[in-house]
Amino acid sequence: MKKTKTSILSWLFLLLLVLELGWHTFFTNAFGVYVSPIVIFLTGFLLVAVAYKIHTKEKVVLQLKNTTKTKWIIAGVFVLFAVIFIVIYGQSIKKFEINSLYSDVIPTLMNYNKKLLQGEFPYAPIQYDGWTVYPNYLTFQWIPYLIPELLRIDYRLFALFIFYVAVLVAYMCSYSVQWSVAEIAIKLIYPFFFLWMFKDHHPDVFGYTTELTIVAFYILFAVSLFSKRWIWIVLATSLCLYSRFSFLFLLPFFGIFVLYQKGWKTSLKIVIGIIVVGLLVYVLPFMTIDPYVFTRGLSYYAEAAVGEWVSNAENYPSHIGRGFGFAVYFYDFFKGTLEEKVAMCRHWHIGLSIAVSLILCLIFVWKHKTMKQDSFYALLALKIYFLVFYSFIHVPYLYLQLVPLGISLVIFYKLNLFSSTKLKSQSL
Repeated sequence: MKKTKTSILSWLFLLLLVLELGWHTFFTNAFGVYVSPIVIFLTGFLLVAVAYKIHTKEKVVLQLKNTTKTKWIIAGVFVLFAVIFIVIYGQSIKKFEINSLYSDVIPTLMNYNKKLLQGEFPYAPIQYDGWTVYPNYLTFQWIPYLIPELLRIDYRLFALFIFYVAVLVAYMCSYSVQWSVAEIAIKLIYPFFFLWMFKDHHPDVFGYTTELTIVAFYILFAVSLFSKRWIWIVLATSLCLYSRFSFLFLLPFFGIFVLYQKGWKTSLKIVIGIIVVGLLVYVLPFMTIDPYVFTRGLSYYAEAAVGEWVSNAENYPSHIGRGFGFAVYFYDFFKGTLEEKVAMCRHWHIGLSIAVSLILCLIFVWKHKTMKQDSFYALLALKIYFLVFYSFIHVPYLYLQLVPLGISLVIFYKLNLFSSTKLKSQSL
Protein backbone atom coordinates (compact mmCIF):
# COMPACT_ATOMS: atom_id res chain seq x y z
CA MET A 1 0.00 0.00 0.00
CA LYS A 2 1.40 3.35 -0.99
CA LYS A 3 1.75 6.02 1.60
CA THR A 4 -0.22 9.18 1.01
CA LYS A 5 0.87 12.71 1.81
CA THR A 6 -0.63 14.37 4.84
CA SER A 7 -3.46 16.56 3.66
CA ILE A 8 -3.74 20.26 4.37
CA LEU A 9 -6.83 19.47 6.45
CA SER A 10 -4.82 17.16 8.67
CA TRP A 11 -2.20 19.81 9.33
CA LEU A 12 -4.96 22.35 9.93
CA PHE A 13 -6.61 20.06 12.48
CA LEU A 14 -3.32 19.62 14.36
CA LEU A 15 -2.79 23.38 14.33
CA LEU A 16 -6.29 24.00 15.70
CA LEU A 17 -5.79 21.32 18.35
CA VAL A 18 -2.61 22.99 19.60
CA LEU A 19 -4.11 26.48 19.35
CA GLU A 20 -7.18 25.45 21.33
CA LEU A 21 -4.92 24.17 24.07
CA GLY A 22 -2.73 27.26 23.70
CA TRP A 23 -5.58 29.73 24.27
CA HIS A 24 -6.02 28.09 27.68
CA THR A 25 -2.33 27.84 28.58
CA PHE A 26 0.60 29.58 26.88
CA PHE A 27 -1.62 32.14 25.04
CA THR A 28 -4.03 32.78 27.91
CA ASN A 29 -6.06 35.97 27.41
CA ALA A 30 -3.82 36.87 24.46
CA PHE A 31 -6.54 38.99 22.84
CA GLY A 32 -8.04 40.57 25.94
CA VAL A 33 -11.14 39.75 27.96
CA TYR A 34 -13.61 40.46 25.14
CA VAL A 35 -11.92 38.88 22.11
CA SER A 36 -10.24 35.87 23.77
CA PRO A 37 -13.54 34.05 24.51
CA ILE A 38 -14.59 34.58 20.88
CA VAL A 39 -11.28 33.18 19.64
CA ILE A 40 -11.62 30.09 21.86
CA PHE A 41 -15.22 29.61 20.72
CA LEU A 42 -14.40 29.92 17.02
CA THR A 43 -11.30 27.71 17.31
CA GLY A 44 -13.43 24.97 18.82
CA PHE A 45 -16.01 25.21 16.06
CA LEU A 46 -13.34 25.24 13.36
CA LEU A 47 -11.77 22.15 14.91
CA VAL A 48 -15.14 20.38 14.72
CA ALA A 49 -15.70 21.48 11.12
CA VAL A 50 -12.25 20.32 9.98
CA ALA A 51 -12.63 17.01 11.84
CA TYR A 52 -15.98 16.42 10.12
CA LYS A 53 -14.45 17.24 6.73
CA ILE A 54 -11.54 14.86 7.28
CA HIS A 55 -13.91 12.14 8.42
CA THR A 56 -16.17 12.44 5.36
CA LYS A 57 -13.15 12.25 3.03
CA GLU A 58 -11.87 9.00 4.50
CA LYS A 59 -12.51 5.88 2.42
CA VAL A 60 -12.66 2.25 3.48
CA VAL A 61 -10.26 0.49 1.14
CA LEU A 62 -8.80 -2.15 3.41
CA GLN A 63 -9.74 -4.15 6.49
CA LEU A 64 -6.92 -5.48 8.65
CA LYS A 65 -6.75 -6.78 12.19
CA ASN A 66 -4.90 -4.82 14.84
CA THR A 67 -1.92 -6.73 16.21
CA THR A 68 -1.89 -7.50 19.93
CA LYS A 69 1.89 -7.13 20.06
CA THR A 70 1.78 -3.54 18.80
CA LYS A 71 -0.93 -2.66 21.31
CA TRP A 72 1.14 -4.03 24.17
CA ILE A 73 4.15 -1.99 23.05
CA ILE A 74 2.03 1.16 22.85
CA ALA A 75 0.54 0.48 26.28
CA GLY A 76 4.02 -0.07 27.69
CA VAL A 77 5.33 3.22 26.31
CA PHE A 78 2.23 5.01 27.64
CA VAL A 79 2.77 3.58 31.12
CA LEU A 80 6.43 4.67 31.01
CA PHE A 81 5.44 8.24 30.13
CA ALA A 82 2.70 8.12 32.78
CA VAL A 83 5.12 7.12 35.52
CA ILE A 84 7.59 9.84 34.56
CA PHE A 85 4.90 12.50 34.48
CA ILE A 86 3.24 11.41 37.72
CA VAL A 87 6.54 12.10 39.52
CA ILE A 88 6.71 15.58 37.98
CA TYR A 89 3.00 16.12 38.69
CA GLY A 90 3.42 15.02 42.30
CA GLN A 91 6.20 17.54 42.88
CA SER A 92 4.07 20.30 41.33
CA ILE A 93 0.93 19.75 43.42
CA LYS A 94 2.92 19.73 46.67
CA LYS A 95 3.18 23.51 46.29
CA PHE A 96 -0.58 23.80 46.74
CA GLU A 97 -1.81 23.25 50.26
CA ILE A 98 -5.17 21.54 50.65
CA ASN A 99 -6.87 24.29 52.62
CA SER A 100 -10.42 25.62 52.36
CA LEU A 101 -9.09 29.19 52.62
CA TYR A 102 -7.53 28.77 49.16
CA SER A 103 -10.05 26.40 47.59
CA ASP A 104 -12.81 24.35 49.18
CA VAL A 105 -13.08 21.80 46.32
CA ILE A 106 -10.84 19.06 47.73
CA PRO A 107 -11.67 19.75 51.42
CA THR A 108 -15.34 19.35 50.49
CA LEU A 109 -14.67 16.04 48.73
CA MET A 110 -12.80 14.86 51.83
CA ASN A 111 -15.69 15.93 54.02
CA TYR A 112 -18.18 13.82 52.03
CA ASN A 113 -16.06 10.68 52.27
CA LYS A 114 -15.06 11.06 55.91
CA LYS A 115 -18.70 11.49 56.91
CA LEU A 116 -19.70 8.44 54.88
CA LEU A 117 -16.98 6.31 56.48
CA GLN A 118 -18.06 7.50 59.93
CA GLY A 119 -21.67 6.56 59.22
CA GLU A 120 -22.85 10.16 59.01
CA PHE A 121 -25.02 11.78 56.34
CA PRO A 122 -22.55 13.12 53.73
CA TYR A 123 -24.89 15.87 52.49
CA ALA A 124 -25.08 17.66 55.84
CA PRO A 125 -23.93 21.32 55.73
CA ILE A 126 -20.18 21.85 55.99
CA GLN A 127 -18.95 24.60 58.24
CA TYR A 128 -15.73 26.30 57.17
CA ASP A 129 -13.98 29.27 58.77
CA GLY A 130 -16.36 32.10 57.91
CA TRP A 131 -18.87 30.37 55.62
CA THR A 132 -21.11 27.34 55.29
CA VAL A 133 -21.22 25.02 52.29
CA TYR A 134 -24.44 23.20 51.44
CA PRO A 135 -23.19 20.11 49.59
CA ASN A 136 -24.25 20.02 45.94
CA TYR A 137 -21.93 17.42 44.41
CA LEU A 138 -23.63 14.47 42.78
CA THR A 139 -22.49 11.03 43.90
CA PHE A 140 -19.92 10.17 41.25
CA GLN A 141 -18.18 13.49 41.76
CA TRP A 142 -17.10 12.51 45.25
CA ILE A 143 -17.59 8.80 45.96
CA PRO A 144 -14.68 7.59 43.74
CA TYR A 145 -12.41 9.28 46.27
CA LEU A 146 -13.33 6.73 48.89
CA ILE A 147 -10.41 4.80 47.41
CA PRO A 148 -7.68 7.40 48.07
CA GLU A 149 -9.35 8.26 51.37
CA LEU A 150 -9.07 4.65 52.55
CA LEU A 151 -5.57 4.20 51.09
CA ARG A 152 -4.47 7.67 52.26
CA ILE A 153 -3.44 8.69 48.76
CA ASP A 154 -3.50 12.28 47.58
CA TYR A 155 -6.86 12.86 45.85
CA ARG A 156 -5.11 14.75 43.05
CA LEU A 157 -2.83 11.81 42.22
CA PHE A 158 -5.86 9.54 42.10
CA ALA A 159 -7.56 11.95 39.67
CA LEU A 160 -4.50 11.78 37.41
CA PHE A 161 -4.58 7.96 37.55
CA ILE A 162 -8.26 7.90 36.48
CA PHE A 163 -7.40 10.26 33.63
CA TYR A 164 -4.59 7.94 32.53
CA VAL A 165 -6.96 4.98 32.45
CA ALA A 166 -9.54 6.86 30.37
CA VAL A 167 -6.96 8.14 27.87
CA LEU A 168 -5.43 4.69 27.44
CA VAL A 169 -8.89 3.20 26.85
CA ALA A 170 -9.65 5.92 24.27
CA TYR A 171 -6.32 5.33 22.54
CA MET A 172 -6.68 1.55 22.38
CA CYS A 173 -10.29 1.70 21.20
CA SER A 174 -9.30 4.08 18.40
CA TYR A 175 -5.97 2.57 17.35
CA SER A 176 -5.70 1.62 13.68
CA VAL A 177 -2.91 -0.29 11.96
CA GLN A 178 -3.15 2.33 9.24
CA TRP A 179 -1.59 4.92 11.55
CA SER A 180 1.97 5.75 10.62
CA VAL A 181 4.70 5.69 13.25
CA ALA A 182 4.50 9.50 13.39
CA GLU A 183 0.78 9.43 14.07
CA ILE A 184 1.16 6.76 16.75
CA ALA A 185 3.84 8.88 18.44
CA ILE A 186 1.94 12.18 18.23
CA LYS A 187 -1.25 10.68 19.61
CA LEU A 188 0.71 8.99 22.37
CA ILE A 189 2.55 12.15 23.38
CA TYR A 190 -0.30 14.65 23.09
CA PRO A 191 -2.08 13.89 26.42
CA PHE A 192 1.20 14.41 28.27
CA PHE A 193 1.79 17.64 26.36
CA PHE A 194 -1.74 18.64 27.41
CA LEU A 195 -0.98 17.93 31.08
CA TRP A 196 2.41 19.62 30.93
CA MET A 197 0.99 22.85 29.49
CA PHE A 198 -1.47 23.21 32.35
CA LYS A 199 1.13 22.22 34.92
CA ASP A 200 3.52 24.79 33.50
CA HIS A 201 1.10 27.71 32.98
CA HIS A 202 -1.79 27.08 35.40
CA PRO A 203 -0.57 24.59 38.02
CA ASP A 204 -3.38 25.64 40.37
CA VAL A 205 -5.82 23.77 38.11
CA PHE A 206 -4.23 20.51 39.28
CA GLY A 207 -3.22 21.82 42.69
CA TYR A 208 -6.69 22.85 43.88
CA THR A 209 -9.08 20.60 41.91
CA THR A 210 -9.64 17.01 40.85
CA GLU A 211 -11.26 17.93 37.53
CA LEU A 212 -9.22 15.31 35.67
CA THR A 213 -11.65 12.72 37.04
CA ILE A 214 -14.60 14.48 35.38
CA VAL A 215 -12.57 14.78 32.17
CA ALA A 216 -11.91 11.04 32.36
CA PHE A 217 -15.65 10.33 32.70
CA TYR A 218 -16.44 12.31 29.55
CA ILE A 219 -13.60 10.68 27.64
CA LEU A 220 -15.08 7.29 28.55
CA PHE A 221 -18.54 8.51 27.55
CA ALA A 222 -17.18 9.73 24.20
CA VAL A 223 -15.61 6.32 23.61
CA SER A 224 -18.87 4.56 24.59
CA LEU A 225 -20.64 6.32 21.70
CA PHE A 226 -18.81 3.87 19.43
CA SER A 227 -19.55 0.83 21.58
CA LYS A 228 -21.87 -2.00 20.55
CA ARG A 229 -22.39 -3.06 24.17
CA TRP A 230 -25.25 -1.28 25.88
CA ILE A 231 -23.89 -1.92 29.37
CA TRP A 232 -20.79 0.20 28.65
CA ILE A 233 -23.05 3.04 27.49
CA VAL A 234 -25.05 2.77 30.72
CA LEU A 235 -21.91 2.88 32.89
CA ALA A 236 -20.22 5.73 31.00
CA THR A 237 -23.41 7.79 30.83
CA SER A 238 -24.13 7.26 34.52
CA LEU A 239 -20.64 8.42 35.49
CA CYS A 240 -21.30 11.71 33.67
CA LEU A 241 -24.97 12.20 34.56
CA TYR A 242 -24.51 11.54 38.28
CA SER A 243 -21.33 13.55 38.69
CA ARG A 244 -22.04 16.94 37.12
CA PHE A 245 -25.26 18.85 36.28
CA SER A 246 -23.81 19.94 32.92
CA PHE A 247 -24.85 16.71 31.17
CA LEU A 248 -28.55 17.29 31.86
CA PHE A 249 -29.36 19.46 28.84
CA LEU A 250 -27.70 17.02 26.45
CA LEU A 251 -30.07 14.20 27.36
CA PRO A 252 -32.57 14.93 24.50
CA PHE A 253 -29.82 14.56 21.91
CA PHE A 254 -28.36 11.51 23.61
CA GLY A 255 -31.82 9.90 23.73
CA ILE A 256 -32.41 10.50 20.00
CA PHE A 257 -28.94 9.18 19.14
CA VAL A 258 -29.39 5.98 21.15
CA LEU A 259 -32.86 5.39 19.70
CA TYR A 260 -31.66 5.72 16.09
CA GLN A 261 -28.42 3.87 16.71
CA LYS A 262 -29.59 0.99 18.93
CA GLY A 263 -33.34 0.62 18.33
CA TRP A 264 -36.18 0.53 20.85
CA LYS A 265 -35.23 -2.67 22.66
CA THR A 266 -31.62 -1.72 23.44
CA SER A 267 -32.59 1.91 24.10
CA LEU A 268 -35.05 0.75 26.74
CA LYS A 269 -32.33 -1.31 28.41
CA ILE A 270 -30.03 1.73 28.45
CA VAL A 271 -32.70 4.03 29.90
CA ILE A 272 -33.68 1.52 32.58
CA GLY A 273 -30.02 0.88 33.40
CA ILE A 274 -29.28 4.59 33.85
CA ILE A 275 -32.37 5.07 36.03
CA VAL A 276 -31.44 2.06 38.18
CA VAL A 277 -27.90 3.40 38.69
CA GLY A 278 -29.35 6.79 39.71
CA LEU A 279 -31.69 5.15 42.21
CA LEU A 280 -28.89 3.08 43.70
CA VAL A 281 -26.20 5.75 43.98
CA TYR A 282 -28.19 8.93 44.69
CA VAL A 283 -31.95 8.70 45.24
CA LEU A 284 -32.25 5.75 47.64
CA PRO A 285 -29.15 6.32 49.80
CA PHE A 286 -29.42 10.13 50.06
CA MET A 287 -32.67 11.66 48.78
CA THR A 288 -34.76 9.30 50.92
CA ILE A 289 -33.00 10.81 53.94
CA ASP A 290 -33.28 14.40 52.68
CA PRO A 291 -35.67 14.85 49.70
CA TYR A 292 -34.42 18.42 49.21
CA VAL A 293 -30.74 17.57 48.91
CA PHE A 294 -30.77 18.11 45.13
CA THR A 295 -32.75 21.36 44.99
CA ARG A 296 -30.91 22.78 48.01
CA GLY A 297 -27.61 22.06 46.28
CA LEU A 298 -28.74 23.85 43.13
CA SER A 299 -29.90 26.87 45.16
CA TYR A 300 -26.60 27.04 47.01
CA TYR A 301 -24.65 26.89 43.74
CA ALA A 302 -26.72 29.77 42.35
CA GLU A 303 -26.17 31.87 45.47
CA ALA A 304 -22.45 31.11 45.66
CA ALA A 305 -22.03 32.23 42.04
CA VAL A 306 -22.88 35.81 43.01
CA GLY A 307 -19.88 35.86 45.34
CA GLU A 308 -17.62 34.94 42.45
CA TRP A 309 -18.75 38.11 40.64
CA VAL A 310 -17.66 40.44 43.44
CA SER A 311 -14.69 42.58 42.38
CA ASN A 312 -11.38 42.26 44.15
CA ALA A 313 -8.26 44.41 43.96
CA GLU A 314 -8.07 43.75 40.21
CA ASN A 315 -10.29 45.21 37.50
CA TYR A 316 -12.39 42.08 37.32
CA PRO A 317 -13.40 39.26 39.69
CA SER A 318 -10.72 36.58 39.48
CA HIS A 319 -12.68 34.14 37.28
CA ILE A 320 -14.52 36.66 35.10
CA GLY A 321 -11.63 38.55 33.53
CA ARG A 322 -9.35 35.69 32.46
CA GLY A 323 -10.63 35.43 28.90
CA PHE A 324 -12.30 32.00 29.19
CA GLY A 325 -15.98 32.80 28.84
CA PHE A 326 -18.64 35.31 27.85
CA ALA A 327 -19.68 36.11 31.44
CA VAL A 328 -17.51 39.23 31.21
CA TYR A 329 -19.96 40.70 28.67
CA PHE A 330 -22.82 40.42 31.16
CA TYR A 331 -20.58 41.80 33.90
CA ASP A 332 -19.61 44.89 31.89
CA PHE A 333 -22.57 45.63 29.62
CA PHE A 334 -25.75 44.39 31.25
CA LYS A 335 -27.45 47.07 33.34
CA GLY A 336 -28.61 46.04 36.77
CA THR A 337 -27.47 44.83 40.15
CA LEU A 338 -24.80 42.14 40.49
CA GLU A 339 -27.50 39.57 41.26
CA GLU A 340 -29.44 40.59 38.13
CA LYS A 341 -26.32 40.32 35.98
CA VAL A 342 -25.61 36.81 37.27
CA ALA A 343 -29.24 35.82 36.74
CA MET A 344 -29.24 37.14 33.15
CA CYS A 345 -26.01 35.29 32.36
CA ARG A 346 -27.47 32.11 33.86
CA HIS A 347 -30.63 32.44 31.77
CA TRP A 348 -28.59 32.82 28.59
CA HIS A 349 -26.41 29.90 29.62
CA ILE A 350 -29.36 27.56 30.21
CA GLY A 351 -31.27 28.81 27.18
CA LEU A 352 -28.36 28.38 24.77
CA SER A 353 -27.47 24.98 26.20
CA ILE A 354 -31.02 23.72 25.65
CA ALA A 355 -31.17 25.36 22.21
CA VAL A 356 -27.91 23.82 20.97
CA SER A 357 -28.99 20.38 22.21
CA LEU A 358 -32.30 20.65 20.32
CA ILE A 359 -30.58 21.93 17.17
CA LEU A 360 -28.18 18.98 17.29
CA CYS A 361 -31.20 16.69 17.62
CA LEU A 362 -32.88 18.21 14.55
CA ILE A 363 -29.71 17.97 12.45
CA PHE A 364 -29.21 14.36 13.50
CA VAL A 365 -32.78 13.37 12.59
CA TRP A 366 -32.61 15.31 9.31
CA LYS A 367 -29.21 14.01 8.18
CA HIS A 368 -29.26 10.58 9.82
CA LYS A 369 -29.68 8.59 6.62
CA THR A 370 -26.88 10.38 4.78
CA MET A 371 -24.36 10.46 7.64
CA LYS A 372 -21.28 8.34 7.15
CA GLN A 373 -21.17 7.34 10.80
CA ASP A 374 -23.65 8.40 13.46
CA SER A 375 -21.22 7.85 16.33
CA PHE A 376 -18.68 10.31 14.99
CA TYR A 377 -21.39 12.93 14.55
CA ALA A 378 -22.46 12.29 18.16
CA LEU A 379 -18.85 12.83 19.27
CA LEU A 380 -18.70 16.16 17.42
CA ALA A 381 -22.09 17.08 18.86
CA LEU A 382 -20.73 16.42 22.35
CA LYS A 383 -17.87 18.80 21.62
CA ILE A 384 -20.20 21.52 20.29
CA TYR A 385 -22.52 21.23 23.28
CA PHE A 386 -19.75 21.63 25.84
CA LEU A 387 -18.13 24.38 23.83
CA VAL A 388 -21.37 26.35 24.20
CA PHE A 389 -22.08 25.20 27.74
CA TYR A 390 -18.73 26.22 29.21
CA SER A 391 -18.36 29.37 27.11
CA PHE A 392 -21.56 30.84 28.55
CA ILE A 393 -21.43 29.44 32.08
CA HIS A 394 -21.86 32.21 34.65
CA VAL A 395 -18.69 31.33 36.56
CA PRO A 396 -16.08 30.36 33.93
CA TYR A 397 -13.57 28.55 36.12
CA LEU A 398 -10.55 27.58 34.05
CA TYR A 399 -10.61 23.99 35.28
CA LEU A 400 -14.04 23.50 33.69
CA GLN A 401 -12.45 24.03 30.27
CA LEU A 402 -10.62 20.73 30.68
CA VAL A 403 -13.79 18.86 29.67
CA PRO A 404 -14.19 20.23 26.11
CA LEU A 405 -10.41 19.94 25.67
CA GLY A 406 -10.63 16.31 26.72
CA ILE A 407 -13.32 15.66 24.11
CA SER A 408 -11.01 17.18 21.47
CA LEU A 409 -8.50 14.51 22.46
CA VAL A 410 -10.99 11.75 21.61
CA ILE A 411 -11.80 13.43 18.28
CA PHE A 412 -8.05 13.48 17.58
CA TYR A 413 -7.82 9.76 18.31
CA LYS A 414 -10.81 8.87 16.13
CA LEU A 415 -9.35 10.52 13.02
CA ASN A 416 -6.85 9.01 10.60
CA LEU A 417 -4.71 12.03 9.78
CA PHE A 418 -1.85 10.37 7.93
CA SER A 419 -3.64 7.70 5.96
CA SER A 420 -6.22 7.48 3.19
CA THR A 421 -7.57 4.24 4.63
CA LYS A 422 -9.97 3.78 7.47
CA LEU A 423 -10.43 0.74 9.72
CA LYS A 424 -13.33 0.05 11.97
CA SER A 425 -12.57 1.26 15.51
CA GLN A 426 -12.34 -1.41 18.15
CA SER A 427 -15.54 -1.43 20.20
CA LEU A 428 -15.72 -1.86 23.91
